[in-house]
Amino acid sequence: MRNFLTALAIASFFLSSLTAQAQLTKKSIDTPNNSYYVEAGMANLNITNIGVNSGTSGTFIGKLGWNVRPYLATEFLAGAGVYDARYNASTGTAVLTTVNHIYGIYAKPRYQNGNWGLFARLGFDHINAKPTVNTGACITASATCNFGSSITYGIGAQYSLSQSFFAQIDWMSYYNKGNSSVKGPSASIGMGF
Repeated sequence: MRNFLTALAIASFFLSSLTAQAQLTKKSIDTPNNSYYVEAGMANLNITNIGVNSGTSGTFIGKLGWNVRPYLATEFLAGAGVYDARYNASTGTAVLTTVNHIYGIYAKPRYQNGNWGLFARLGFDHINAKPTVNTGACITASATCNFGSSITYGIGAQYSLSQSFFAQIDWMSYYNKGNSSVKGPSASIGMGF
């Protein structure tokens, strides 16, 4: 939890520096639905590898979005692991699962009512997560050392803090193939421009 709060504080600092930059520009923001937006936040991902729950990994995520229509946006996501998922295998061996990177592209249908909004995401992403024992080797030859690409889906809610800033929570399934999955909630803050 401490790592999660630290990463969220870093993301907040990053967005506040963007605010200072935005105040230097002459462009005014007329509506809450700006053409483009950026988000930064933390995902708390539950990783299951070959049917075994590998624990929860903290992953920093960043998104760049484009409001195509009032009720539809497209997003590009990129992220990297901040802390590893840890669990003890049935043999008592400590196992770490590291999210090396994740990236994806999504369609985001949404509904906004005043400051509150609901949305869904559907898209495609690629995730590279590696389960290792303390020697650094992959657990077994059959282990999914590079999870790969998958259809992605999720739901969430957003609250507009001002015309240009918003806070968001969501739950996403980033990978789900065979007995392996990567899914979980995230919290982020964003800025439209």
